Amino acid sequence: MTMTSPRATGRKVLVIHNPTSGWRRVGRLRSVIDRLRALGCDVDVRPTVCAGDATRLAREAVDGGYDVIVAAGGDGTINEVANGLRAGGPPLGVIPLGTANILAWEIGLGRGIERVAHTIAFGEPRPVVVGRIGERKFLLMVGVGYDGAVVAAVSAALKRRLGKGAYVVAGVAQMARYRWPTLKVTVDGVEQACAMAIVAKAHYYAGRFVLAEDAGPEEPLFRVCLFKRGGVWNLMRYGVALLLGRLDKLDDVAIITAREVAIAHPTAIPVQADGECLGVTPVSLTIADEGVPLLWPVR
Repeated sequence: MTMTSPRATGRKVLVIHNPTSGWRRVGRLRSVIDRLRALGCDVDVRPTVCAGDATRLAREAVDGGYDVIVAAGGDGTINEVANGLRAGGPPLGVIPLGTANILAWEIGLGRGIERVAHTIAFGEPRPVVVGRIGERKFLLMVGVGYDGAVVAAVSAALKRRLGKGAYVVAGVAQMARYRWPTLKVTVDGVEQACAMAIVAKAHYYAGRFVLAEDAGPEEPLFRVCLFKRGGVWNLMRYGVALLLGRLDKLDDVAIITAREVAIAHPTAIPVQADGECLGVTPVSLTIADEGVPLLWPVR
């Protein structure tokens, strides 16, 4: 469907792009940029070179006269750019080029070139509530345990070649070696035990599968998903329940609303945030005092 513009906005747009995307994604990026220029936007593009570059480029651009700072890449790239922004500065725009694109689905953006360009050119910013893990913000989720181990095992090269299939390959490999330690999770001061924990700010997970129905970008609380039992059989049960949208029906899965979460174990357990490896336990998570201004699609 072709969308018509009421006017050219003349927005000055900076696109921060992760150039490790495959050629098909680069083609989509060029198409969005061409459409933005046709809509009257002044577009600059800056590629990243290494991890942390997107945060640095966004931070440097905040006072550079841009109306919008756009993250072009996957949810990890969006996370990096968001960590370089501040309240009162230019809003965050999104060109989804990743394997899951969870944030794009959360806000109803999707992947269509016309809709993405129109959102950047005409969308109005709305603040989204984000979580904080240490000194970093996260927009979607933090996973600890098997979930974190799988993300840690996925290389950028594997993601370029296989897309979502990279996580399947890494997941199968981890099934054979992961030892399923018992995590200590403190949820708003109450201690819990589980085999895996996902602290959600989004209700989608691994694409468009519903993890926590009531979670969302504007919701000022976490949904803490505690998977009580470890092992391959239970992992498979959880996976099927996720595919069917029935995780909340399992008696060994607890979904708890919270503002503060701490996760610990005597040994170092992998942690992922917004689909990127962030380190190991222990970690403390809170709702950030300051949100991130995000461009939402024009309705």
